[in-house]
Amino acid sequence: MNRLVDEFPHLIAHSVSHTTRASRPNEIDGRDYHFVDDAMMQAIIRSGQLLEYMTFVGNTYATTKSTVDDILKSGKICLLTVDINGCDVIRKTYKGAKLVFIMPPSKND
Repeated sequence: MNRLVDEFPHLIAHSVSHTTRASRPNEIDGRDYHFVDDAMMQAIIRSGQLLEYMTFVGNTYATTKSTVDDILKSGKICLLTVDINGCDVIRKTYKGAKLVFIMPPSKND
């Protein structure tokens, strides 16, 4: 995904998600994720700004509709990192969206 954005910055943009997860070494707030605490995430959820959100291993990940809309208004292809449930929400919200689901390898692969 990063390679696509790096090679085609005039065509493709990545939607930066919000997360309650702590940042990892070399991650930058606003580039890799918008790092927020639980209280802020709950406020964002209550505000109705989210396109989709999920909790995974105790951390919440979320996509704001405004972030996606801003990318689409710029004329770029919007790349999102979401699970299969997020794909369903996106399909319902953005009629005609083209979705590509990449299944990560299993531990047995």
